[in-house]
Amino acid sequence: MRSDTGQSAHRASATRIREPGSPWTPANPADGEASLAGIARRCVRDRFPPVMGRRVLELGCGSGDHLAFFLASGAEAVIGVDTAAEAIVRAARRFDEAPADLIVHDFSEPVPMWRWSADLTLVNLTRADPVDLDVMLREARRLTMPGGEVHVLAEHPCATGSDPAGMGAGAWWKPGLARPTADYLRAAERAGLAFRDLHEVGLGGGAPLSRQPSRPAVVLIGFRVYQ
Repeated sequence: MRSDTGQSAHRASATRIREPGSPWTPANPADGEASLAGIARRCVRDRFPPVMGRRVLELGCGSGDHLAFFLASGAEAVIGVDTAAEAIVRAARRFDEAPADLIVHDFSEPVPMWRWSADLTLVNLTRADPVDLDVMLREARRLTMPGGEVHVLAEHPCATGSDPAGMGAGAWWKPGLARPTADYLRAAERAGLAFRDLHEVGLGGGAPLSRQPSRPAVVLIGFRVYQ
């Protein structure tokens, strides 16, 4: 595949992926509902807009949890892009005969895809890899159809630091990794995206992450794409 960037995509050897009968199973069984990955899955399941009949792109797809959910929810096709080849290979093993395309790509360069390739785009920043927000959101806007939406999923700034829920050594809190929510809003404005909505989610959906009722774990911010 070639794109308007003039680059060729580096793809996993198996690009058709599906996990029959279990479209929402975590790639890592240790990623339970109380983990960051588990809470992120619930946030996407409960707060992401309907995908029926739509083309959905995920930048930072990891091993394909959200892609699996989108396919199970009736997406016409899904595209996953990630910097980690091993994550893309794991994702490729999960699906069979599904309209899914997986790309290994360094986000310091334009994604090798045609403009307006997706109706909905999820920019998944819950992993610890540092990214340039301006680059990611400009690419998300370029690849999303006018009238579509871009949603940013990220670790909530209130969830970093110590282990407020008493989850012990396995807790996923890592000091200093989460950005202030305003950083995403400013980067989106610079990219030409219009704010739509914002959801903060902790354990149990809207339940608090611990006894502190205002302690969410992840944030999902939606933006509209105009011409």
